[in-house]
Amino acid sequence: MKRRAQLIIASAMAITCGAAALLALVLSTVTDSATAGNVGAAADDPREFPATKAIGGHKVKDLKATRYKQYARGAKIRIKCQAWGTLAYESYIWDKTTDGFWVPDHYVKTGHSKFVPGVPKCDDDKPTAGPGHGKPVFEDPRCAEAGAVHGRQGKAAASSVKGSAEGTSEQKIERVVAAALSQTGKNLPYSWGGGGLGGPSCGNPKGHFRESADDYNRYGYDCSGLTAYAFWKGAGKDIGPATGFQITKGEKVSYKELRRGDLIFWGGGSYGWKTTHVALYLGKDKIVEAQWPRTTTSVRVRDFDRSAEKNLAAHAIRVFT
Repeated sequence: MKRRAQLIIASAMAITCGAAALLALVLSTVTDSATAGNVGAAADDPREFPATKAIGGHKVKDLKATRYKQYARGAKIRIKCQAWGTLAYESYIWDKTTDGFWVPDHYVKTGHSKFVPGVPKCDDDKPTAGPGHGKPVFEDPRCAEAGAVHGRQGKAAASSVKGSAEGTSEQKIERVVAAALSQTGKNLPYSWGGGGLGGPSCGNPKGHFRESADDYNRYGYDCSGLTAYAFWKGAGKDIGPATGFQITKGEKVSYKELRRGDLIFWGGGSYGWKTTHVALYLGKDKIVEAQWPRTTTSVRVRDFDRSAEKNLAAHAIRVFT
């Protein structure tokens, strides 16, 4: 009888351990991108992942802090725990190595854009974008609602937003500028594929990873989404959904001839398909744009100094001549 009881207990333990192992296996395969590194390690053991680029080891979670160690590209990074920290290459996650340094998670190939399942948290600190960058913005509950728009809205969906096409070029430009400026100060973050003719929206339904950030549930604008909205709302003009289209929608002008309402582009010389960014010129060396980091101040007005800008396109575009 005693022997039978022992067998029953042993069987129960085997079933329990099997269920736990199955659960661990399921959890270890839940990722938001292809997994990488030693993902089969136990939760209380250091996890090992490769560095995708040479990165520095810091004693605090801040890129501006002193580097005390350099990890080469391809080096195996043994992660003890993870935590929120200051913005580092569009990620707020930092990894604590087993040798006691902090490295930015952006360049550690964990297979996740967020925290790695099974890796413990180091502390309860909050993410911060640093001085002058507002507050980090992550998922928005509006993007989880039924019927939420992900990516660009079509003309039918944006028909109620369409502005008047009447008036002089100067009048249209002023309405376009006013429409763009109306989106500042609303805590709308940068969101890849977000925004468009109808205003802000959630990130692209496909290809929503950008700068190692997942924008699918982030409600806001990307650069061309903001300019598309401004021209549609201000003047009933559809200038296209992306920079490659928008750079073809007007007259080419030199930077010496910039006027209020001109579109300024970055990347690719005069080739539209190589453009990487667009902003609306306000005059007096100011622009309004939607640009990362993904914070409460992503849609912003800033100074424009041509001599300090990198990779400007060969010319600007004037939609209304």
